[in-house]
Amino acid sequence: MRGRRPAVHSAGGVGFAFGERAVSMSGVITPIPLLSSRELVDAGQSAHRLERRTRTGELIRLRPGIYADAGEWERLSALQQHEARMRAHRMLHPDAVFMRESAAVAHRIPLFGELDPRPQVLVVPDGTRSTAWTRTVERGGPTPTVTTSGGFRSADAAETVIELAASGSLLRGIVAIDHARGSLGIGLDRLEAAVGSRRPFRGVRRVDLALARSTGRSESPLESLVMVRCRDLGFAAPEQQTEIGVNGRRYRVDFSWDDGRIVLEADGRTKYLELAGDRSAAEVVLAEKAREDEIRTVVRRFGRVDWSSALRGGPLESVLLRLGVPRIRSRTALTR
Repeated sequence: MRGRRPAVHSAGGVGFAFGERAVSMSGVITPIPLLSSRELVDAGQSAHRLERRTRTGELIRLRPGIYADAGEWERLSALQQHEARMRAHRMLHPDAVFMRESAAVAHRIPLFGELDPRPQVLVVPDGTRSTAWTRTVERGGPTPTVTTSGGFRSADAAETVIELAASGSLLRGIVAIDHARGSLGIGLDRLEAAVGSRRPFRGVRRVDLALARSTGRSESPLESLVMVRCRDLGFAAPEQQTEIGVNGRRYRVDFSWDDGRIVLEADGRTKYLELAGDRSAAEVVLAEKAREDEIRTVVRRFGRVDWSSALRGGPLESVLLRLGVPRIRSRTALTR
């Protein structure tokens, strides 16, 4: 179940995080209008006035010749601003292939960690290198498969999560690969074959480890994080997405141990937004409380975990100890 957390970015029905260090891609990214200098001059703006409006903060220059209204810009999340910069780059370079984080934005793949505001594009022979506006990516091995997603030409989703795992932290790689396997339906065998076709390459060991530690059953970045933390803290791995029967009803829970007698739910803001529909916040909370009360009648222990607890590790450890989850190994350093 999805949620807001300190380091994950997502967009469009999945979890993706910015700002707090995590971005969730739930909902639709509503693009703001981008203005070219030619359009503004045609509308009666002189080059001098454009420069003055930029200097005084009325306009934001996304790259030379492309602007956005500053008021609309400030209302955007970091994810939306990155997407707007991608559109600005596409206006000048329609054949550009977006890579890594930008490809993740196009595919709505969650990103754990900070997001470079610059679009990341595949470097082409004799092409310009990274600038203040764009970051280029040199890709060794076979040419990546290019698809169109969200209106952007980018490396395909399988290639993208491998690139994210190779170039970022282990936690970022696990979150991305879990999403690819669980939400995008990309099989583990396909990912392993894609890695094998490029081997060796920089970061391949981190990719192998992320593949080995992903489960493909997490429905949000928070759930992926909880699975990672259970291993870090030395606890037995839970079953994911199991069903609990109560008075003829079936309830699916995020994590369970001891044949369903111990239950843990991952609480996130997006989860409650998805449950809301046309209901008020109070109605959603009451319904979730009623659901929990029913589940508690047939389980031995019931607990909840949020982003902060899972990220810090210690609070989650206390919850798991209170629930009686078996500890099967010594705790290790938290995966980052």
